Amino acid sequence: MFSGIQQVFEFREFFAQTVLQQLKARYRSSVLGFLWTLLNPMLVFLTLSIIFSYINHWDLKTFGVYFFSGYVPWTFFNSVTNSAANAIVSNGLYVTRIYVPRLVFPLSVVALNAVDFGVGLVILFAMALILGTPLTASCLMFPLGVILLVAFVMGLSMLFAATGVFLRDFQFLWGNLTFLLFFLSPILYPLERVSPGVRQYFVLNPMLPFLRLFQEPIALGHAPSFDTIVRAIVLAAASLAFGYSAFVRTERRFYLYL
Repeated sequence: MFSGIQQVFEFREFFAQTVLQQLKARYRSSVLGFLWTLLNPMLVFLTLSIIFSYINHWDLKTFGVYFFSGYVPWTFFNSVTNSAANAIVSNGLYVTRIYVPRLVFPLSVVALNAVDFGVGLVILFAMALILGTPLTASCLMFPLGVILLVAFVMGLSMLFAATGVFLRDFQFLWGNLTFLLFFLSPILYPLERVSPGVRQYFVLNPMLPFLRLFQEPIALGHAPSFDTIVRAIVLAAASLAFGYSAFVRTERRFYLYL
């Protein structure tokens, strides 16, 4: 894996230009441009917080921070994995015509969406302060959650980028699966509200420990459990190892399918 990262580092200027071009393309001909990165999460926060705080019978301030502390990492996971499925296919010209480390493309997807992720985190903490949510010492666990989540989605981005080359329907299939997975994740509701008989299946959700790494220290004011941290570490390590291995084993055959 280190050799692959080293190759990407050697092409760091190309990597940076790739991310920059995608950022420019996203807001091309847009009047507000980058401001949409701020406005969109704020609109989602206000709309869903008002609706689901009423449905869950929670105080708006309390539910708003709980919801957004889960929604921000979820959006990062969802955006990266769905975009990564098309990362190699959409850059087929580079893959087949010139030499460039193919890892650049799934990793550029991670870097691009990390911009939105960072903005979302800033808004999250700003909202927590504005709404009077006490930020306790448990928030010191927050950087660990960021590192593990980035590692987790980085591994998935490599795996999905390779899968998308050989199975073009995968991006559509995954888009539908993530739609269902969102409602199976305790973002719009607390897991404790789920019936105990069904809750055991919700616990199998691979995003659950990563969501808890954000929700518990920021919204609930206590450190994540040891079990949550261990599960997140194991999932992140497995994702990186399997994703990188699958990508490296298959990348030599990419040009045959592009």
